[in-house]
Formats: sequence, C-alpha cells, structure tokens
Amino acid sequence: MFKRLFSAGAILSIALPLVLAGCAPKPAVAEVSTLRVGSFPIVDLAPVYLGDKLGYFKEVGLTIEYVPQFGAQGIPVLESGDMDINASESIGTIQALAQGFDLAIVSGMTVGRAQAPESSTILVLTDSGIQSPKDLVGKTMAIYAFESSSSLVANAWLEKNGVDPAQVNFTELGFHLMPDALMNKQVDAIFEIEPFRTGLLNSGQVTALAYPDVEVHPGWDVAQFVAKADWVEQHPVATQKFTEVVARTIQWIQDNEGEARKLIAEFAQLDPAMADAILLPGFSATVNVKSLDDTAALMEQYGMLTSEVNIADHVHTTALGK
Repeated sequence: MFKRLFSAGAILSIALPLVLAGCAPKPAVAEVSTLRVGSFPIVDLAPVYLGDKLGYFKEVGLTIEYVPQFGAQGIPVLESGDMDINASESIGTIQALAQGFDLAIVSGMTVGRAQAPESSTILVLTDSGIQSPKDLVGKTMAIYAFESSSSLVANAWLEKNGVDPAQVNFTELGFHLMPDALMNKQVDAIFEIEPFRTGLLNSGQVTALAYPDVEVHPGWDVAQFVAKADWVEQHPVATQKFTEVVARTIQWIQDNEGEARKLIAEFAQLDPAMADAILLPGFSATVNVKSLDDTAALMEQYGMLTSEVNIADHVHTTALGK
C-alpha cells in the first residue's frame, strides 16, 4: 500500500509541473505575418531595413514587404489600404491629422541633432558666390516638397536671418535628383539629406551653406512611423512587435555604429567607401509630443496649418515607450 501511494505521489510530482507549464502564457502571435511598409533608400529608414537584415522581424514572425512610398506621398497609399505602416515626416503627419486622416503615430524614427553638423544641409556650389542667406535672394533653392519639413525649416531659417522667404524661388525636387540639378546649375542651392549630401561635399565642388534645423529647432522630432488608427486597433500585436523591433534595431545601431554604417551603405546603394563618411541622423523609437506641438505651432505661423490638432490624442502608447 505504501509503495502504491508513493508511486502515485511521484507521478503527481512529475505531472503537476507539466500541467502548470501548459497553462503558462504563450507569446502572442501577430494578426498578420506580413507588414507592408513604405520605403525609400535613405539613411533615415535604417530602423526598418537593418531590423529586417538582422533577422529581428523574422524572429517575431513578421515579414516586411517594401512599398516604394515615403512621407506625405505615402499617406494616401496608407489610407487606401495598400500599405500598413508609413514613414512620415512630422510635417506630413501633422497636416494629415489636420485634414481629418485618422492616423496613429506608432513609433518614433529620426530626430534632429542639437548641434552642427546636421544631416539636413543647405548646399551650394563652391564657386557660386553664395556665402550667406542674403545671397539667396533672387536665387532658386530645391526642396523636397512645398508642404514638407524642408520647406518649413527653410522659410523659418531665412526669416531668422533677415531674408523674406518670398524673395527666394523654391522648386520641388526629389532628394536623389538634387545633386545633378545643383552640379548642372539648374538650381542655385539644395536642401539635401544623407546619403546625397556627403557625396556632394566629398566632390570638392560643393559647400555646406547652413544647417537650418539646428538654427530653427535643434533636436526636433523629424519623422515617425504612422498607421491608420483602425488598422492599429485591429492589429495590436503586429503593431507592438513592429515597434519593439524598431526600438531593438535603433539600440543595435547605437551599439554597433561601424557595422551599422556598412549595412546602411548597402541598402542605400552607396559606394562602400561612403560607409564611414555619411552623417547618421539621430534615431529614437520614442516620440516627443512637445516637439511635435512646437512643430505644429511653427507650421501655423507659416501658413502650413489652418486648424488646431491635438497631437497627443494620436500618439499610440507604443510610441511613448510603453
């Protein structure tokens, strides 16, 4: 009798942990296995490209499908349902919210530097004779888009330096098209970003005229990852996993800058020799709501925003590090 009771107890002692183990919560599975993310071969999108390259998305059961869109141009694609997550400049995000797009800011992406040099740079030909903001009067400057951060910052920078922005001719041009336009003297100045700025500066024919972001609002929130609010509500696990990978990748970039530069040069299709030369932007997975509010105020000042936006209502908890 004693042996039978002992055997039963032994069985129970083995079985109980197995039962409890079976009751332990399992990692949540994302509602979708593929995320369609807006893309463009620029340094700012490193948190996605490198997270993909390093296998971080695969580890959490996600596959990234790249959609060739970026910024404000990606908002309509996002709205149509042909894209799940878009990389959007603060300007485009705020304007979309003001226009009634129900977006959720799910993660931070890039932030400006507090001191020069800065990746966003106004460049001119060295022999152009342009040495100050006042020399741009009557000249043509290429910006990414009229309703963009480069437009807003350029206007604020000019006025800060005593120049009426109306006295400068602005033209829209893609970042990748700006180098040729400047070298061929089709424009007098360009508001350029990496990796194109470093290539131009290394040519010896181009000079950095100014770093407007540093002068206008140093350290500001430059861009974020956004999604439709109802998509986020329907896909909370996928949203969480995406933002966790972005944060993990940003930490990896900060801890492994040398290796990160090589991978960035690869996806941005740069000459490997450029890997150590490019100026990396600041990356942050956390959104600074006050910075976005300050940007909205600046937009209102320059006529880029005609209605108030309660930005905090559209910042998802994942973008606040929660």
